[in-house]
Amino acid sequence: MPVTPDSEEFLQGIRDYIGPYIGQFNYNEMTVAFSDKSRFYTQGAVIDEYHEIRNSVILSSGCGFGGTLMAYADLGAGLAIGAEVDPDYVRLAGLRIRSQPCAGMVRYDGDSLPFADASFDIVDSVQVLEHVDDPKIYLDEIRRVMKPGAVCYIEFPNRPFPFEQHTDVPLVNWLPKRMGDALATWLATLPFFTPQQSARLESVRTISRRYISLLTLYRLLKGKAAAIYYLEPPRPLLKRLCEIPGLKFIIPNKTTRVIFKKKAD
Repeated sequence: MPVTPDSEEFLQGIRDYIGPYIGQFNYNEMTVAFSDKSRFYTQGAVIDEYHEIRNSVILSSGCGFGGTLMAYADLGAGLAIGAEVDPDYVRLAGLRIRSQPCAGMVRYDGDSLPFADASFDIVDSVQVLEHVDDPKIYLDEIRRVMKPGAVCYIEFPNRPFPFEQHTDVPLVNWLPKRMGDALATWLATLPFFTPQQSARLESVRTISRRYISLLTLYRLLKGKAAAIYYLEPPRPLLKRLCEIPGLKFIIPNKTTRVIFKKKAD
């Protein structure tokens, strides 16, 4: 399958966007995360096993810089729409997808998706769920815009994992945000941390995070999904453990991936 390369205009836009962060502890991670889209082709292949992407109408909720849209377009989607709250993300994603006639971007308020009921065959939500104010409202809104029988791919940090995923700071994701922020701020004052490590700790306070577990997700989808498919972690040991009934809910794997199919109203 041919992969459409990113335009120089988009790549320059990314360089300009992250330029002020040169020297920051996570600058290299940001560079890769914002420009590399290869993982979204893998994601698309997974989704395609549950609902064919070709000719489908797809929503990428919180699509960031549009890497998912490029992948879906290359995989033959009929229409791939990204929804974002950040105007810079919308602008840069628009630059990225300019060569893809089947892709588009919309900015929204983060609460109500600007689409009619039952609009999409496929929806994805990648590393967004932990940032929303109310996961139930967010999932209900996603479900509203899905057609009956449509599927949704959800990927989010797993709360039982012992490190906060954006900063790699231990344990703060197990605590209420205020307590986690206080712990990270106190740790940053200790003298044995390097300036880079202290900056990483301090950054915890800037992240809007409300981590949930797999069990909580299942509870939120109870009665609303025709089927829920848990995508087991790739590591052999964790995969084997997840095959034990009930154990998948407490395994501290880093990232949780689920596909659910909409139940007819």
